[in-house]
Amino acid sequence: MTDERWLLVRHSPRVAPDRCSTWLSAAGIVADERLPLAGECLPDVRDYSRVVVYGGVPQVSTCGQPDWMRAELALIESALRHDVPVLGICLGAQLMSHVLGARVARHPDGLREIGFTRVEPTEAGARFMERPQLMLQWHSCGFDLPADCVHLARSRLFDCQAYRHASGSYALQFHPEVTREMLVGWQARHREAKAAWLGPVARFRHRIDCRRHDPRVTRWFDRFLHEWHGTSS
Repeated sequence: MTDERWLLVRHSPRVAPDRCSTWLSAAGIVADERLPLAGECLPDVRDYSRVVVYGGVPQVSTCGQPDWMRAELALIESALRHDVPVLGICLGAQLMSHVLGARVARHPDGLREIGFTRVEPTEAGARFMERPQLMLQWHSCGFDLPADCVHLARSRLFDCQAYRHASGSYALQFHPEVTREMLVGWQARHREAKAAWLGPVARFRHRIDCRRHDPRVTRWFDRFLHEWHGTSS
């Protein structure tokens, strides 16, 4: 057990352990979870050594932001200001990009990434991702590279898949935290709302791909978390 404490900010109730919470448990690191979307208040970020902001259904808005979104944006801004490293995943990455002044928007052709797609490291991202990886995607919006950040990975449809901020914070558009159990839950939750583009064949293929790529994604994400945890802010 370490004296570290991480803050996990979620956008839906946890129905199964994700790879991040599993890694934290194995490392003996205490984690506090908050669900601002359900009205839970966010604590002072300075009480934590790391912050993880997960993905979710809502999208970043530049106007008419709900209270929970304004609270999360303020939390991320405070973390960056006080050099508390943040890991933003999907929506979390988009929120961090918005805080850093980058554009967050849908694909210009209305395209989306769903399922496992090829993510390639940039030249600067060779250490972050040593070779192209198939990673789970579940989004229709993406983000531009914020100023003074290092571009780490890209995909065919969304050029900025990952970047690093000077605070030691990372933004990931893809979902290395998602296990097969989580994916099944997502599919059930969005079965009717997204039936037009997520039919039974696609759902079955995503589950098979999740099982097939599980060991490799787990190894990559465990290494990433280990190295991120080992860096000083």
